[in-house]
Amino acid sequence: MRKRKFLLVLIAIILISVSSCKKENGNPASTATPETVTTPTKEPGPTPKPITEDEKGKPHPQAEVLLKEDFEDGEINPDEFMTLYDEYIKISDGYMNITEVWSAVLPQYAYSLATLHNQYEFSATFSISHLQPDAPHIAYWVGARVPQEGYGAYPGGIWLAFNYTNQVRVYLSGDNFIDDKNELIKEWDKMFFTITAPESFKEEHTVTVIDTGDEILYYMNTKDEENYLLIRAVLDGSDLIIYDKNGKNIFNGENAINDLVNFSIFSHRTKSHTDEIVLKAY
Repeated sequence: MRKRKFLLVLIAIILISVSSCKKENGNPASTATPETVTTPTKEPGPTPKPITEDEKGKPHPQAEVLLKEDFEDGEINPDEFMTLYDEYIKISDGYMNITEVWSAVLPQYAYSLATLHNQYEFSATFSISHLQPDAPHIAYWVGARVPQEGYGAYPGGIWLAFNYTNQVRVYLSGDNFIDDKNELIKEWDKMFFTITAPESFKEEHTVTVIDTGDEILYYMNTKDEENYLLIRAVLDGSDLIIYDKNGKNIFNGENAINDLVNFSIFSHRTKSHTDEIVLKAY
């Protein structure tokens, strides 16, 4: 009898123990409290400073200097400016002198319109000492949207070419350039029209070209104005429309301007003396 009771008690203990284990092991994993996963917040990309319509396309007083070469150390920084045919560049007394054949200088910068900056401002301070009449392309060219080759013989850019007078040539590109005589022009050195600057370049002046993405504007300083507007070129799809200082339409033609921002100075068989080159952005 005692043995029987003992067996019954033993069986009851075993059953209780098995039942308890099943309860512990039978809890579904889905009932566990889930871990909280925090998704990192994506940082917003860079945006340019706000610019008003009145400020757009004008030299901005708060523009940041990105690159500057004043030639004071007797050389050009190769990390910031690329030179072409630099054997004709002579630097002395803080000036870059190009007095034979030709040379070009291009700022080396990763441009990013609309993402980092609203506009880029490229300026050159120079004078011309080649004081004799010559072919229009014998000049000091300041270019925007220029090709990687960096000078006027290659298509795609817009250039203003300066000599010792106040007659400035506006050089363009394209297969459908019509001159003022209504003739189709194909030669690169003849694809221009002429504007008149208020002062000649026998005296030192600063020429500034601004690229806003949809407009390219050229300025020069004069005795009366710090920023005298020479031209405003509007890139309107397949059309290129150019206005003078007073808003008068002075040219209509094909927009064959390159899409990528790029600047250059190209001293072509003249005698030029450059005090400084500056690239700014706002």
